[in-house]
Amino acid sequence: MSNTTRSRFTAAFKTKVCLDALKERETIEGLAKKYDIHPNQNISWKREFIQKSESVFEKDSDHGRESKEKLIETLYSRIGELSVVNDFLKKTAVSTISERKAMIAPKKSRTQHR
Repeated sequence: MSNTTRSRFTAAFKTKVCLDALKERETIEGLAKKYDIHPNQNISWKREFIQKSESVFEKDSDHGRESKEKLIETLYSRIGELSVVNDFLKKTAVSTISERKAMIAPKKSRTQHR
């Protein structure tokens, strides 16, 4: 077995390759040599690009709706957590000025040292 790692390509690179493939100015093999990828990889990316291209023009795709619902659920749970913390802090916080002054002012001792 060889210790070679798999190549990882960015979405921008894949898009560039797919757009060149869709122009059909070069053969798949020519594009594969140009971008140093296997021809089957080029075909696979092109097929996936074409299949998913419709979702760009959909207004409310299922994926977008699901991600929005998950985000809303996460935000509501966070709001709940923060509300509980806020209520706790309100109950434990010193509210009057005299109580605050009492906390920071030194207490007078009843017996004075001589």
